[in-house]
Amino acid sequence: MALNYRECIRINRASEKYRVPVFVAYYRRTLPGFLLIRDLIGTGAIGKVRSVQVQLFKAPSAEEKAGKLPWRLLPDISGGGHFFDLASHQLDYLDYLFGPVRKIVSLALNQANLYDAEDFVSASFIFDGNIPATGTWCFSVSQESARDSLEIIGDKGMIQTSTFSFKPIILTNEDGRQEFVNERPENVQFYLIEQVVNALSGKGTAASTGITAARTSRVMDEVVKEFYRKTKDKRQKTKDKR
Repeated sequence: MALNYRECIRINRASEKYRVPVFVAYYRRTLPGFLLIRDLIGTGAIGKVRSVQVQLFKAPSAEEKAGKLPWRLLPDISGGGHFFDLASHQLDYLDYLFGPVRKIVSLALNQANLYDAEDFVSASFIFDGNIPATGTWCFSVSQESARDSLEIIGDKGMIQTSTFSFKPIILTNEDGRQEFVNERPENVQFYLIEQVVNALSGKGTAASTGITAARTSRVMDEVVKEFYRKTKDKRQKTKDKR
């Protein structure tokens, strides 16, 4: 939504003051497959949720290895690295499923030193209802180690799928194993755009707004704050030596 949570707050205050609505492109809140997962949880298909696990591993691109960095890897412009660009969609979807994050414990590192932003993040979250989630993000692995997984485990079953690659949604419970198509629209943002148009026409509301999206920015800022505090201190010490 913005460079950081502080900017999100400024945007939302301006939105309220000038009565101009804000919508953010967290479109998984409207995709059929992700709505199906929400329905499966809501109807008790896996019972009470006991654990949520997210993993996203990617190999660095040739451009990254050559030092030709896209804006997404320049923290002064993007707020962080691939974690900000990609994990934001995962964290926002978990917010949609379970509500705001209540507690965060995290670790962020730069392992490959290809750029200044974090390239490894591990974090644990607590949502309402005492629902724990863990996430691991690494952007310096081999191509063979790449993965994109989302697992929601309950006391009566589990749901398995992916966030970005639209793998089938697999439900496993006492009734056996069921596989559902995870539909990818020709335009992946179509359903959210449709909601936005309807909202602007006074015919409903949109699932992703400045209010909901700001919560995700708050979580991301909290996850990496210690990493960037240390980075800032290191830069300052280097500057002082000069």
